[in-house]
Amino acid sequence: MAKLSRKWAVLCASTMMFGAALGVPTFAQAEESGNYVSFGDSIPSNPTILDVVMTKVHNKNPQVQWPTVQEGRCAQGEDNVGKRVAAKTGLSLSDYSCPGATAYTAPGPQDAIPHNQFSQQVDQALAEGALNANTKLVSVIIGVNDTYQPANQNRSQEERNNLYHAEVTNQLRRIKQAAPNAKVVMVGYPDETDGGNYTCATNLLGMTSHWYFPFVAYYQDEIRAQQREAAAAEGVPFLDMVDEINVSKANSGCLNIDPSQRYNAAIFDDGGLHNLAGHLTGPGNEYYAERISSYY
Repeated sequence: MAKLSRKWAVLCASTMMFGAALGVPTFAQAEESGNYVSFGDSIPSNPTILDVVMTKVHNKNPQVQWPTVQEGRCAQGEDNVGKRVAAKTGLSLSDYSCPGATAYTAPGPQDAIPHNQFSQQVDQALAEGALNANTKLVSVIIGVNDTYQPANQNRSQEERNNLYHAEVTNQLRRIKQAAPNAKVVMVGYPDETDGGNYTCATNLLGMTSHWYFPFVAYYQDEIRAQQREAAAAEGVPFLDMVDEINVSKANSGCLNIDPSQRYNAAIFDDGGLHNLAGHLTGPGNEYYAERISSYY
């Protein structure tokens, strides 16, 4: 038994040194430093379309394995915002983000994209013990997917706002109650317009196209206000990314600039640094991770 204990001690020490050499938090370090919990939709989860497809395949046929598919999780990219935040802070990652996730719209068979709801992500985190007294940082990015769900097509803006506020503030309270020592941050979306009522459908061959589509700006403003009000009601900071990623900041997918300078992509974009159309690029993931990590 003594020999086995010594071997186990050597193995643990070797594992810790190997992890440290790679810059990865060891189990002991993660336990000591605490964890970071990421909630939200495809902005933080950042999968590829293939990741999404293979998650569906795995759920129907568990024997089919895919590197990015974790049991009981939605599709998540290998280099998403959550993983970058964990690497920057040294915190262990508990990632519940899910492409298509909604704030208040219950999932249903009519949905354009199969998804879960913010409350279900919180339920899972609580059931798995990921929200606890040692949780140090929590980020929430949620709301955009409610705008196009069929269930909301006939709802007024006031009704949508009330539903968002009631549901999201309730989940923020649950998070804070379970993780009283955590810094909780509500995080917004980048500007998907050219600063007006035009959205950038293409950024190809050094040229961008600006399409008049005022609904994008309308719903973007609505979600931004919903997030700000919910955050204020629960006393958590709101990281307003419309204000930080836009045309005037010269870091938007609406601009004909080097792809490494674009933090979000156009719908059709040949920049090659993004996983999903209209989503964050690699530099955009890094920027989000830097900003979220600054609250730790």
